[in-house]
Formats: sequence, C-alpha cells, structure tokens
Amino acid sequence: MKLLASLSFSLFSLYSLHCAASSAADANVLKLRSETTTNMDFFADNKPPSGKPTLSDIMDKRCTIINDYMMGSPDVMQRLQDDTKQTLILAPLNAAIIALPQKPWISMDSASGSGSKEASSAQRNEENAEANIARFVKQHVVAQYPLTAGVRVPTMNGGSIWFEEDMKTSVKRVYPGGHRVVSEKQAANGAIWIVDGIMQPATEAPVDKKDGL
Repeated sequence: MKLLASLSFSLFSLYSLHCAASSAADANVLKLRSETTTNMDFFADNKPPSGKPTLSDIMDKRCTIINDYMMGSPDVMQRLQDDTKQTLILAPLNAAIIALPQKPWISMDSASGSGSKEASSAQRNEENAEANIARFVKQHVVAQYPLTAGVRVPTMNGGSIWFEEDMKTSVKRVYPGGHRVVSEKQAANGAIWIVDGIMQPATEAPVDKKDGL
C-alpha cells in the first residue's frame, strides 16, 4: 500500500508539473499573439480623441512595404500616432521598392564595396539589417507639414528634401530625384504623399538648393 501510495503521489506530482508547464507555454503563446495583433492593428485602430484619422489610419495598400518597415521603427510609429505633431510621409509605391537593385536592409557601404569583408558580413546580421531599414524609413519621413514649394526641409534621417509643383498640371515632384507625387492623403496630423520613386540618403542630397530653415 505504501508503495502504491508513493507511486500515486509521484504520478500526481508529475501531472501537476506538466499542467504548470503547459499553462506557462500557453500564456507565452497568448502573449506573443497579443503583441503581434497589437502591432498589426497599430495602423488600423489608432484614432486620436478627436475621432479624426491620423497618419496611422490612412496608409495605402499600394505602399504596404514601407508600411511594414515603419512598423519596425518605434520612434516613427510614435510620431505617426501623435495628433499634436504634423508629419509628412513620402510613401514609395511597392513597385519602386521592389525595383531597387540594392534592398533597403543592406547598407550603401556594403553595396558599393567600400567596406571591408568583415563589415560586409556584419551587415547581414539582424541588428544591422534593422538599423538599415530604420534609416531607409526615416529618409521618407518629414517632421513638419505643410511644406512650401522650393524650400528644403529635413527628413528624420538627417537628409533634406523639397518639392516643386507644375502650375499648369498641378503635378508635384519631390527632390532629390524628381519623383512624382501620384496621390495625396490628408490626416489630422499631416499627410501622406505617395511617390513613384525612392528618396535618396542624406549623403546623396544636393547642396545647391536654398535652405528654408
């Protein structure tokens, strides 16, 4: 009887441990699902108290790639949900990003071969890839709006852009690059200009345009 009781107690203990481990695993899965859902819903369920849509509400399905990249940049996401700050997003069409010969998560130094083999190898790790994506995103975010034609304004990446508008056709083009604004969307905290090209990094920005700041 003592042996049977001992075996029963041991089995009960093992079952209890199994249940506890399963509960912990389930909790972790639920937490992960919750965090994933929160990130996915960020651009859909983030309305300010006024009820007016913010930039995070009006992302265009033609620009889902830059949308996904922005979700990985916490400071950009925070900016997009802030209805007290005006922001302009220059959102490249998916086709423009897909057509890039060098993908955004690979640095320009690595692409040009100017870095060492060690540096090129390091660019492939996750940490550097995330940093490169963040820089790419911030090339396309201007921390002010509206803009004045012909006046240079800074991007969040430290570069600068400006736009010109054809008075006859009302077509806007963003420089450097002369990318056409194919569509505009207004929000409570700024605007999204959907463009047909990629904004150049800060090091490639021209210096002959008058700085309006």
